[in-house]
Amino acid sequence: MITHYTFMGDTHFGAGNGADDFGGPERDMAFYRLTADLKDAGHKLVDMGDYAELGQTTEDEIVKVHPLGILAFQQNFSVHLKGNHDDVPELFGEPLLDEWEENSIYAEHGRRFDPYSHGLIHSVLSKPAVAVVSWLERHIHPDVDLWLERCLSRGRYSTIKAYRKAGLTILQDRDDLRVVVFGHTHKVAVSKVLDGCYVLNSGTWIGGRHDAVTVNADTLECSVLHFRL
Repeated sequence: MITHYTFMGDTHFGAGNGADDFGGPERDMAFYRLTADLKDAGHKLVDMGDYAELGQTTEDEIVKVHPLGILAFQQNFSVHLKGNHDDVPELFGEPLLDEWEENSIYAEHGRRFDPYSHGLIHSVLSKPAVAVVSWLERHIHPDVDLWLERCLSRGRYSTIKAYRKAGLTILQDRDDLRVVVFGHTHKVAVSKVLDGCYVLNSGTWIGGRHDAVTVNADTLECSVLHFRL
């Protein structure tokens, strides 16, 4: 019986080098146990995308370094969405979806709403840029991507405002929906935008953060979850 829909994403499992945002394989066991416990407690787990860092390495290398992290993906998550770091039809033997909806809840990774994904900004922050950032993470500092994220999240191109607006638009266009969930921004959030309607962001699992958002399957009340590994 499903008691909650719980959304987790942007774990960024990589090759175990300096650019591996999830961290060392010693964290895998704790992550596997956490997701297994949530599943056993009635949580339907939805992976919000960017589970893997395919811009840095291959699926085979990630499996070697993070076997339990990948086992959690295969056994404990019921739904897997595409991200921009793992934009492939299938990941670790599981199909990836562009979007998903159930019980008046709609979810997608949400890169298309990123204000930095258009025009000149998109041309700069594209696959070549990902490769450059990966190199900087390995050779300069593993938190280069976090520094860039903080710099790019201010002012005119605030991702918080952009995603709240995007979620509100979806809710206004779809009378059958009450909750919209995004990933991508790494900023966990629960925003009430209309009477009984919410826009959520699932946060991230990098930089010492362990975020999720959860929706009560009966009431559709929403809340943020923070974990410790």
